[in-house]
Amino acid sequence: MEFPKHLKVAAVKVWPYYIYNDPKNISDFSGIEGELLKLLAEKLKFQYTLLLPTDGQQFGFKDASGNWTGVKGMATRGEVDMTVAHLHISEDVFQLAEMSAPYYDDHKTFASDLPRPLPKYTVLVRPFAVYVWIAIIICFTLIPLIFHFLTLCTQRGYKNLSEEDDGVGRSKHKAPNTAKGILDGFFLVSDTLLRFIYTSVILSVLTVEHKGDVIRTSERLAPLLDSRKYKCMLLKGNVIPNILMRSNLKHLRTIGSVIKSYHDTYIPKEYQMKPFGEKRVVIGSKLLFKIMHGSTKFISDDSLDVASKGIYLKKGFCCMDRFNTVLLRIVSAGLYEKFINDVAFPQQVRISFSLTYPEAVTKLDLNALSGIFFILIMGYVSSILLLFLEIAHNRWRKKTKKFK
Repeated sequence: MEFPKHLKVAAVKVWPYYIYNDPKNISDFSGIEGELLKLLAEKLKFQYTLLLPTDGQQFGFKDASGNWTGVKGMATRGEVDMTVAHLHISEDVFQLAEMSAPYYDDHKTFASDLPRPLPKYTVLVRPFAVYVWIAIIICFTLIPLIFHFLTLCTQRGYKNLSEEDDGVGRSKHKAPNTAKGILDGFFLVSDTLLRFIYTSVILSVLTVEHKGDVIRTSERLAPLLDSRKYKCMLLKGNVIPNILMRSNLKHLRTIGSVIKSYHDTYIPKEYQMKPFGEKRVVIGSKLLFKIMHGSTKFISDDSLDVASKGIYLKKGFCCMDRFNTVLLRIVSAGLYEKFINDVAFPQQVRISFSLTYPEAVTKLDLNALSGIFFILIMGYVSSILLLFLEIAHNRWRKKTKKFK
């Protein structure tokens, strides 16, 4: 059967899938899916009329009454012949529309703002982990006290044996000093090693900017969303909540049920050079995040879902085999990846110009050493206060003895 000469094609108004050069003229477009549509039309030799959804939705979803909205609704109702809009192949739509062969596997993940740099005073504790600091505090406080107590007990034992003296008031028996010598020796060795290790590590810590923690996995994200400590943003009409709610994993079902009723709308263009906001994450396409934000956002490596993308066609479309053959040839030739790179490159250039890059050799300034100077000043202040207290205490004791 001859391929149709003219097709009605449903599209979305979502960057980077469709980029409209003139908002008033939707026939002048580019973008990832836009270029795919142009190439399909060229190879299959058909003309097309581009149509946008009129219900305010974009990709579309199944509403409470069981009707599809957006471009999915246009495809299932037979209003268009083809829908090229980076749609995932869904079992729910199989009975209402034809599906092309999958041409891209899209991973769903989450992104957030990059973590903020840690305060400079934390550089003093960064060289060692928490458990190492606890061990050091125990070793340098509790153990010397125990050894000191044992030394006192030993000296008291020998005091009972030294009742005799040598005629000039000196004891014939002298308490051994072995325990104290061993303690002092180990203390000096440990102190020297710790000083060497600490000073070596702190220099590297000072020259590297350390940043706070960031949510990296969906297991950590789920309880934060459930407790409303974090809030999620989604593309309008995104069906990811419904997909997650059907997952076999409990934490993914939790995320899906929370974001279905508690989320804000994510508009990619508004957040190109703008932070998402504190304690906010965006759940969506990993491809979209990499193109849109690049290295300016943290993009998790955790996959919430993997969706195969396909083109929706009108139920009973005549030439599925020929259409799939041309589509798979385009994909296997790497042309779809080229469309992605063509859109991503200008965005990456804009991002690179907006970033500031540090010098190759970093000099330690006063800001980097502020924590050390703060501790030093606090030590001096404490020493002066103790000096005044000792002077006052000494004078008080002298006055007390004078009155006696």
